Amino acid sequence: SGIAEERLSIVPAPGRIADLLEVLPSTPVLKLDRIVRSASGVPLEWQLTFSRSSTATGGSGVRRRLGSELIDHA
Repeated sequence: SGIAEERLSIVPAPGRIADLLEVLPSTPVLKLDRIVRSASGVPLEWQLTFSRSSTATGGSGVRRRLGSELIDHA
């Protein structure tokens, strides 16, 4: 069992990301930054995802998974 930490935020789309998502630069988009570590803390996976959202208005959060338990942080 390991630990996954996810950070979800709404950010202005950087130029290249805006191009790929077919939105104007600086359009609010969702950004997911996720890292998975082994039970001993060794990084195993890193994921950075941007996605379009017509409802993105602001905010951020952190979510951690410890085995099957999910913990949300503001």
